[in-house]
Amino acid sequence: MIVSNTHNFIFLKVSKTGGSSVEAYLRRFCGQGDIVTWLDDDEEQAIKGTGACPPMGFAKPAAGVPPLARLLMAFNHRKTLRRHGLSPHASAARVKHYVGDKEWYGHLKFCVVRNPLDRSVSQFFWTAANRGWEDAATNFHARFDEFLQLNDFRRLNEKGRDVYAIDGRVVADRVLRFETLEQDLGRTMRELGIDTPVVLTRFKSTQRPKGDFAAMLNDRQRQVIRDAFAFDIEQFGYVV
Repeated sequence: MIVSNTHNFIFLKVSKTGGSSVEAYLRRFCGQGDIVTWLDDDEEQAIKGTGACPPMGFAKPAAGVPPLARLLMAFNHRKTLRRHGLSPHASAARVKHYVGDKEWYGHLKFCVVRNPLDRSVSQFFWTAANRGWEDAATNFHARFDEFLQLNDFRRLNEKGRDVYAIDGRVVADRVLRFETLEQDLGRTMRELGIDTPVVLTRFKSTQRPKGDFAAMLNDRQRQVIRDAFAFDIEQFGYVV
């Protein structure tokens, strides 16, 4: 998640939409006074020396934050930051409260969305890697059924709809598509007065094996995803 006061934009980071790649690119245009949340440790290491700025500005304590929480925020305690500061997938409501109306309404806000089928499959393989499911691809349907019962699946809405919408209303000024990401991002950057070729660093590409696993989902699994992501499907016209 990025708030650039330098170039007057707010990037709202939806999970499993290439957001880390977008953030790594945008960091080259950020500087003092901007807000940049953290990437995973391996991602931070990968972009060292590329001109990308480091994480900054996300731990400003609001009024009423207890002293212990303020101390933990100063040491980048991530659980406390998610509660009192800003985290990479902070909700739009949290960002708006954190930056205030002047920056919120004065900046161009954009996010990236993705077909819920493909986004769910992407999260599935991330979960599989973390849980050591070595048979995730060969025993796909059974493992995916297991995944659908986990918080990793249920929380996709928190890191999706809640990131770009407040009270059921989309608040992002520009919604980029994962399927045409570089073109959409290039158009948005030109709108911001930054006319630089968009070349994105690819992260986590080894976590997902080759193959169209979204097409392999059965009707029951698709229906669970349709029900969970009805808002996204209605807003963006994805076929699930």
